[in-house]
Formats: sequence, C-alpha cells, structure tokens
Amino acid sequence: MPDFDTADFHNVLLAGPRSSGKTSLAEALLFRAGEISRQGNVDAGTATSDFEQEEQAHHYSVYSTLLHASHQGKRINILDLPGAPDFIGQAIACLPAAETMVLVMDPERGIDSMSRRLMKLARNLDLPVAIVVSHIGEGTAPLASFLSELKEAFGRGCLPINLPADRGMAVIDCLLNGEGDSDLGPIAGFHTELLDQIVEIDDALMERYLEGEEPNYAALHEPFERAMDQAHVTPVCFTDALSGAGVESLLDIIVRHFPSPPEGNPRPFFIGEGEDETAFVYADDASKTLLARVFHVTTDPYLGKLCLCRVYQGTMKAGDQLFIGDGKKPIRLGHLFKLQGKQREPVTAIAAGDL
Repeated sequence: MPDFDTADFHNVLLAGPRSSGKTSLAEALLFRAGEISRQGNVDAGTATSDFEQEEQAHHYSVYSTLLHASHQGKRINILDLPGAPDFIGQAIACLPAAETMVLVMDPERGIDSMSRRLMKLARNLDLPVAIVVSHIGEGTAPLASFLSELKEAFGRGCLPINLPADRGMAVIDCLLNGEGDSDLGPIAGFHTELLDQIVEIDDALMERYLEGEEPNYAALHEPFERAMDQAHVTPVCFTDALSGAGVESLLDIIVRHFPSPPEGNPRPFFIGEGEDETAFVYADDASKTLLARVFHVTTDPYLGKLCLCRVYQGTMKAGDQLFIGDGKKPIRLGHLFKLQGKQREPVTAIAAGDL
C-alpha cells in the first residue's frame, strides 16, 4: 500500500511566464529536500525537470514534468509547467491535478500577460494561488513597488508571508513573527496587515484578535487555508534558487499552510450528458471506488504510452481493470511508477490525493 495518507499530500503547480525561474526553483526544492544530491542548472541542461532534448537545446520547458519531494513527513508533488504562450495548453491540462498554483514571477520583468492569464485561469477553477517572487538574491529588483503592483493587479489579498532580509540572502517569516526588520522595512506592519486579512474569514478568531489575542499557528491553520481557498489571501513568498534563500521556507509553507487534498476546493466531475448530466461529488478516501483523471500523456521509447494521472478517490493498483468515462469495455493497467523527471520508480499502488 502507499506510504502516505491522503491528507499527507500537497500537490502544487509551478506556473509562470518563461524564464521566471520555475524550473530552477523546482531544482532547488528537490535539492533542499534531499531528493537529489546535486542541484542542476537549466542553462547547463542538467535540471531534473527539463530532460527532453528539445528543452535542453532551448533552455526552457516545453512539456509538463512531474516531480516529488518529502518534507516533514509530507509528500509534495510538483508539476513544473511550461511558461511559453505556445505551450499554454500543456499548463491548462494540468490545472485540475493540484490544490495550489504557485505563480513564479521575476520582479525585474513585472506582471506580464502570461501571469495575468494564468491567474485568471486559476481563479476560474477556484484554484488557490500563491505567488513566489524569484531572483531576490540579485538585489536590484524594486521589491516594494512590485508588491504594490501585485495588489493592484490581483487584489489586496496579495500579502507577504515572508520577507527578504540581508539584501536578499535570507527570508524572515511574517505570519507568526512580528518582530525585527527586513529589506522592505519593519516586519510588524506586514505581520499586522496579513493577520488583519486572515481573521476576516473567521468571526470567532476576529473577535479574539480584536480583544488583543495574538493567534498562534494552531489558531491560524484552518482560517489561512480557507482564506486561500476563497482567494481572500494570496500569499507572497520570496526565493532565490541560486543562493537557496527562501527555498527551505517555501517547503515549510507548502506543508504547513497550503491545502492538502481533503482541504482544497474539490474538482468538478459529472455523470451523464445533456439533460441527464448530474454532478458527482467524490470523497478523498483511499477505500472508495477508484476515480482518477489523466492530465498528461507522453511516450517512452521502451515502455510505450505513459499516462500521468491524479487519483481523486480510491486506490489505483497495477493490474486493475478500469473504465474510461461511460465506456463499457474495461482497460487493464500495466505498470505504475512514481516519476522524478525522467527517472521512474515502480510502485504497487497510488492512493487518493496522489499523482
């Protein structure tokens, strides 16, 4: 049986315009989580995610790639999506597979049309979004003005959950910490602004907060996730893949604050067609009847067709017979693998919530 329960998974999409740093960030996350022994480089063609010859030649992602990392006893599934407009279809197909979109943006480039389009797609699907500001170690980006631009473009809920410090060489938490200074000024103001936004989602928490009680992690966990689910808060994180600044913090944020499958907004499924169509509500339960969706198909020269899928309900096992849609003839599953870029690890089962 699978090693992780459904509530232990965190499925995230790394999305954003081309050259915003998505693949470099994915590589840094894998390295910091101990999944790879050496951090690869996009320009050198050694990144785990960009393994196709075409990607290595052009130095940018062409295909969606599935990666995974374990952190604090949780499993993070990462889908590194292409950012070029020509390959937007690859990204769109993957959106229902995750609970959170991480929109990676380079502050030097500003907010472009691709970032706006991806945000709109996520909002239309009720997909929670977090924004990662990349390349902070370069020290030249106008981060304060970029935060203002994010609020103007995507709403007042775009608020930092951590802040750059030491000239972009470190980050400091501002959700649970309200003391000290950052590269953007005193932390207290950012801390208060974030808490003010979160407590609006929970009347009881707001009442205690207004009475002077400082909420701790236990009190904030569920309201923060609800605020993300309802797009009331869009957390902003700061990272630099090259120096590693903010990478460990982002891993912590994903497993502590991003929704797991039972906590995320459910994906829509329907039975029947036309007037007979009815909504099907699935359960994030590995013991139920299997329900899965294929979000990407690729071809391996040795194995043939490989289908990347998300299991929403039940447990998928090698050799199972499955029905596609309302098909009458079952298909038989072959081998099951966990993918780390082009590396394949055979597994016997995949539980609800996993990719």
